[in-house]
Amino acid sequence: MKNNYQPFGWLLLLLLISVGCKLPTTALTYSTTNKYNTCGGAEDIVIDTVSNITQPRLIASCADYAHKRTTNCLQAIELTSRRVHTLLRTNEPSNMPFVPHGIDLARFNDSLFLYVINHESKNITSILTYYVKDTTLKLTKRFTSKLLTSPNDISVNSKREIYITNDHHKSGNETEIILNQKKGTVVQISNDVCTVFSKGYCYANGILANDSGVYVSTVRQNKLFFVPYNLPLHKRVVARFKGQDNITYTANKLYVTSHPKQLRFVRHAKNQEVKSPTVVYEVNLITGHKRVVYSNNGTQINAATTALRFGNKLYLSQLFVPFVLELQQ
Repeated sequence: MKNNYQPFGWLLLLLLISVGCKLPTTALTYSTTNKYNTCGGAEDIVIDTVSNITQPRLIASCADYAHKRTTNCLQAIELTSRRVHTLLRTNEPSNMPFVPHGIDLARFNDSLFLYVINHESKNITSILTYYVKDTTLKLTKRFTSKLLTSPNDISVNSKREIYITNDHHKSGNETEIILNQKKGTVVQISNDVCTVFSKGYCYANGILANDSGVYVSTVRQNKLFFVPYNLPLHKRVVARFKGQDNITYTANKLYVTSHPKQLRFVRHAKNQEVKSPTVVYEVNLITGHKRVVYSNNGTQINAATTALRFGNKLYLSQLFVPFVLELQQ
């Protein structure tokens, strides 16, 4: 989720967003096993088990969204040694601004590639493709398009097709949110051609592409959609819950973060001392069953944007506070 709200828009949001919802709970309990300090708020994380099969790691997209003078970077979190280090980016234009947001990792022909949404300026966002080799990222492609109006999250399927959510029709336009306008889109990049794949979303957020279609989460519609490749006009609702954010996938299950008290999220974005709850939903793609697998009022982690399940551990990252939390069930 991006921090796009200006002061006037914030005031209207405070008036319009419901604050009376009860925080969903879960019977599952976790112990905190580690807290990984990052160079900035880690908006998105992915798991890398390819670079070294015996040494799995997270790759985190970190940026200074809270303006704490931290560094914008891509970092590796080594899960065995618990070492956090910045990945070296090479082959970039010397004048390219770097503000990473959503990321995805994909393997093709025994090569590993990292795809990054890069908010270069208020009006320009690029899609970066890096070749991943150990601790080095080599930029192989930098793509821009007028259809990338307000990119939030990115996912790549087995055909190397890239899918990206635009949360707004125009970046930073609070009116779209306040009036619940369904101007968000999903765009596809295939063979360097960008087209609108699906539209009609009120703040499209997370996205996950598989072999048959894409899953799209929404912040203001409170609906998780599935859109088939062969029938993009026939999107269907998979699950309903408030304030949806990023999506990850493990063993036929989706893990989706949620901001159930959106007023709190808005206040937290301005002042990180304000606690914003996090709820993580698990959606079983075989049975269709939805359940809460994590719930916290903001004391453990504030407004988590991504939840990633790996083994018996749950990893949570967040937009404004620079650490990733590791929990064990």
